[in-house]
Amino acid sequence: MPGLAGYWELAETNKQGRLRSSPFQGSELRRTNGGMLMGNKENASVATTGQVLELASLIVRNMPKDIPAELAQDFIQNPGKLKSRLSEIFIPAQKISVLEDISDLLADWKKLYKEVFGIDVDFSNLHVPEYQKGFDRLIVVAQGMKPQMLYDKCAELFTCGKWTEDDLDKIVKSDRIAEAGHYAVWLRGRVEADEELKNKSANMLKEEEILGITLEERFLYELKYFKETGAHLDIKNVTLCSGSRYSDGDVPRVLWYVYGLEVSRYYPDYRNGGLRTRAAVILET
Repeated sequence: MPGLAGYWELAETNKQGRLRSSPFQGSELRRTNGGMLMGNKENASVATTGQVLELASLIVRNMPKDIPAELAQDFIQNPGKLKSRLSEIFIPAQKISVLEDISDLLADWKKLYKEVFGIDVDFSNLHVPEYQKGFDRLIVVAQGMKPQMLYDKCAELFTCGKWTEDDLDKIVKSDRIAEAGHYAVWLRGRVEADEELKNKSANMLKEEEILGITLEERFLYELKYFKETGAHLDIKNVTLCSGSRYSDGDVPRVLWYVYGLEVSRYYPDYRNGGLRTRAAVILET
C-alpha cells in the first residue's frame, strides 16, 4: 500500500535491535507445480579420486589443438562456465531430469515476469548455479530488478509496510545485483527461514562465510510464493537478509506480521532464535 510507510515510527532501533514500533504487531528434489524440485532419485556412487585423475589426464591428452582463442580466454576468465560444461558431460544419468526440470522452472519465472511486471525476459543464456541437495527453490533475478520496485510490486498485491520513507534503491546495497544481467540462486524451499541458521547475527554469518539471501531475492521469493499459493513466507520467524545492508550498516529483515509484509532492520550483531537468514547457492566464478 503506497503511503503505509508513514505509519511507521521513523526511529533508530533500540538496544535489542528491533524497531520501537511497527504497523503490524529437506529432502532432495523433483519438479512440482509449486515452483520447486521434489523427490530426486537415489544418488549413484561417486567416482573415486583415481578415476577423476584418470579422466583429467584423458581430457588433457584429448584437448583439441585448434580451440578458438576467444573461447579459451572466456573459460579461463570464467571457470564456472567450464565447470558447468564439464558437469553437462559427466553428470550422473539420474540427474538429467533435474536439468530438464530447471528449464521448466525458468519457464515459470519467465511467465511470472510477464504476468506481474509486464516484461518479456530471455533466460536462454542464464547460467544457473549447480544444484545442491536440499536447496530446492530457484530464484531468478531479472536484469534491472531493484529493491524499491520489488517492494512496490509487493504492495500492489498485498499490504506492506517499511520502516522508512526513503527510496530503498538509495539506501540498500546488496552482495548480488542484476544491473548487468539476469542471475539465479538456489535457496531452501521453506516457508520459514533456515532453522539451521537460527540465532546467528549477520556478523557471525560473515565470519563463517555463509552467503545469505539479499533483500531483492527475498521480495521475489515472496512474490513467487504468493502467486503460486496465495500464502506468505515467514509467518512465524524472520528472514535476515544478510546479503544486503542499509547505508548505516544495519541489516534488512522481512516477515509476514498478521496484517502484511513487514520490512525493517536489525543491528548487524543482533541475533535471536527466531531470526534466521536463508542460505544462498550462487554461481561459482
